Order: sequence, then structure tokens, then C-alpha cells
Amino acid sequence: MIKYIFIFFCFALTSCQQPQSRNADDKLLAEAYGNKLYLSDIANKLALNNKSGDDKSLKDKLVDTWIFEQILFEEALKNVANKTELNVLVDDYKRSIYINAFDNMYIEQNLDTTVSQIELDTFISIHKEEFALPETILRYIFIKVPDSLSNDTLSSYWKTEDLPGLKYFTSINEGVSLINLSKWYYLSELKNILPESINKKISLKKPNSYSGTDKGSKYYVKVLEIIKDTDEVPVSFLHERVKHRILQQRKNKLLKKKKSELYNQRITSKQIKVNSNTLN
Repeated sequence: MIKYIFIFFCFALTSCQQPQSRNADDKLLAEAYGNKLYLSDIANKLALNNKSGDDKSLKDKLVDTWIFEQILFEEALKNVANKTELNVLVDDYKRSIYINAFDNMYIEQNLDTTVSQIELDTFISIHKEEFALPETILRYIFIKVPDSLSNDTLSSYWKTEDLPGLKYFTSINEGVSLINLSKWYYLSELKNILPESINKKISLKKPNSYSGTDKGSKYYVKVLEIIKDTDEVPVSFLHERVKHRILQQRKNKLLKKKKSELYNQRITSKQIKVNSNTLN
């Protein structure tokens, strides 16, 4: 039953739309049961989804999809018995969408997104037990280029840790680079991008540099720092996750305060009335 309610609900949302102002040259594509589909209604989908360049084929599919929705929605209106229940669901969902949009707008306009290092350190110290490492993490730089393009210039960039040079070299030679010195990665992430022949060389005892060739590609990886799963988690690794947690707490507090203010304002202005007798 839930499945059919959901299907009906989707048709209701896509079919019962308010008329919008249109340009005089907007092309009418199809009509069904008093509803009309114009080119402007599917313009965004054409722009975003048409990777093949076949405008007509995609347009035909979108028009057919719209027509089928109209037909099925019309059939649903005729045959589904519990329309009142479904209308309640539609109204509830519409209300929740508006409330969510208001919450997002208010947060965007009022949330302070600045998080100081002191706040980060304090949060981590309080919630330290929540941040145990599931596996070893590493800071490293990594590049991969076709073996035929590995030359003295690249070797020089690599030995001197010339990051701009490495970025440029890999970008013009169909290479791949991971050279953010402050970013931490799980050990498993590194193993996933290295061939087994180089993985076998990796030592977790101390930072080191490794290179090797596999299937026509030359790999270079330099491990800069190693933190094992039994070590204390570095703040730099937790930075983004902790910042997200702090901002989420701020959002919740901000919205709770705003909703309380709105409630008190409406009660005071007598826009809202509560029958106290029904609460006893």
C-alpha cells in the first residue's frame, strides 16, 4: 500500500503545478487532460542530461515521460479510493518542504561559520573517545605518469618536492597527482591506487620515498608522516569533521532560538490561540 501511495504522491507533485508566466515564443510540446508541457519546462533537463548531443531524442523521451505521467495520474484520480489520506500526505510534504527551505534560508543568512582553533581543540578534548582511528593514516604526495614520459625533468621536480612543477608536469602529460601536503589519507586509500609491486615496498616504520613501474605507468609516492591506529589522532586530520559537528550544533541552537522567538511573538500578538481546556 505504501508503494502505491508513494507513486500517487510523485504524480501529484509532478502534475499539479501552478501555471507560470511564459515567453510568447515558448514552444508547446504536448497537452493532456487540460495540462500543457512547454519547451521551457524541460530546458534544464535538456541542458544537464544531454551528453550525447542528440537534442531530439532526449526531448522525445522527456515528452513521452510527461505524457505517461499525465495518463497514470488521471487513472489514479479515477481509481484510488483513499484520496483524502493522499491529499493529507501531499499537504504534509509541501509544508515540510517550505519549513526546510525557511530553515536553510535563515541559517545561510545568520550562521557564523568561523570556527577558531581553540574551539576545535576544546571540542576534540571533550569528545576525544569518539575519534579513535579505524586504521593507520598517512600524509603523502603521489604522482602517476605514463612510463614513456618519466624523464629527468620529472625526477628533478620529485627530488626537490617542487609541487607547482609536479602539478604542471602531470597536468600536461596525462598524469595523476595527489600533492596536498596537509591532507591525511587512510592507508587503504594509498594501497588502492598503487600496484601490488609497490605496495610490498611500503614500510610503516618511518617516512620514506618509493617508485616503480607497472603496466606502462610510472608511480612515485613519498610518505611524509605516519599515524598508526593506536596513536593519538592529529587535529589536522579531524579538522573538517569536527568543524562540521560544531557548525551543526550552532545550526540546531540557532533554529531552536528562532522558533522559540516566533512562537512567543505569535502568542503575544494573539495570532495564535491555545485552548487551555483541551490541554488538561
